Amino acid sequence: MYPAVSTFGLHVNRAVDLSRIDAVGFDLDHTLALYDDHALNLLAVSETIELLIGQAGYSAATFDALPTDPIPPVRTMALDLLHGAVLKVDAETRVRLARRGQRWLPEREIVSRYVPSERVAETISAIHSPFDIPVVWLFEHLAPRVATSRDGSSALVELAANIRRLLDVAHTRGLLKGRVTRDLGRYVSAAGNAGISLRTWADAGKRLFVVTNSHRDYAEVVLDAVIGPAWRSLFQAVVVDAGKPAFFEPGRAARPVAAADNRDGKIVREGWSARDVESWLGASGDRILYVGDNLRADVIAARSFGWRAALVVSELEAPRDASPWGWLLSHDGYPTWFSRSLLLHADLVCDRVDRLLDAPPGAGLAPGADFLARIGCGDRP
Repeated sequence: MYPAVSTFGLHVNRAVDLSRIDAVGFDLDHTLALYDDHALNLLAVSETIELLIGQAGYSAATFDALPTDPIPPVRTMALDLLHGAVLKVDAETRVRLARRGQRWLPEREIVSRYVPSERVAETISAIHSPFDIPVVWLFEHLAPRVATSRDGSSALVELAANIRRLLDVAHTRGLLKGRVTRDLGRYVSAAGNAGISLRTWADAGKRLFVVTNSHRDYAEVVLDAVIGPAWRSLFQAVVVDAGKPAFFEPGRAARPVAAADNRDGKIVREGWSARDVESWLGASGDRILYVGDNLRADVIAARSFGWRAALVVSELEAPRDASPWGWLLSHDGYPTWFSRSLLLHADLVCDRVDRLLDAPPGAGLAPGADFLARIGCGDRP
């Protein structure tokens, strides 16, 4: 048994004895593969605008004044589906910062509009992943125009839904990933020494797998780039077109797969469910640890299914004053909804997946001080 360890960049919220973990799964994008987020999101915004015009009927002139270099938001933000603003919300759903269009709301306006906080929780849509950042940019630009031309709340709900849906189309069925693969070195990089550490974990007996919503061709290209050809022997299954979070729905029955199917390197599976993975690997429940970057689709869904879960939060690497929105985990000493969600749902939190993989594969990961205390707001409500 390895001793309990405290790895730099790895926060332990609930004890995880890695010696009891039989299988470890990984998301691909923003987990095993790192992205130049700003460059990728500019591409995503461009393609989503084309889809909003071509498929949702928005006027091209609507986007003429869209900033070419938007202020980078942080993942702790939320969309206000009632007033059309973008918010930074604390753990008690109190609004700490708000901006509508390009105008920051003064404190008195925030108080008059968003108190009591109980009503705020009913009309906001949270940001869970770096892939959601273009939703913030487009919603902030379009919401003031939509809200003044149609019935406010219902139009804003429809707007947010259209942006999210067409952003997903851009990422999964549009031209975006084709552009990325043509210049892969510009957009994608490996997570430190993750490839070497994965081999160490596999040699220690961990059954490794990947679950991604990306299509097969794109996933294979990215895995070749960030892991190398060895991924075909390193992972026992690579699930593509997973459709997370639906991948974790308990009602999705496992399909029978013969053991011989894994011969000749046939490990890439389309549309499998979590039940399929458990059946294939011969591991289940809290003997599986899943690592991803999306709080809702990866961590909350995996924990609800019964797996252990780790969340990759790349923003933890950034300086606390890197954005005008401030740090994603606190505001004026108060924890944000995002930091509270990390505490509630994630067993482990790391800024990059290689921080976790730097731990010995049989280590006992023990929590240190309270997570909220470690980020400087443990004395707040």
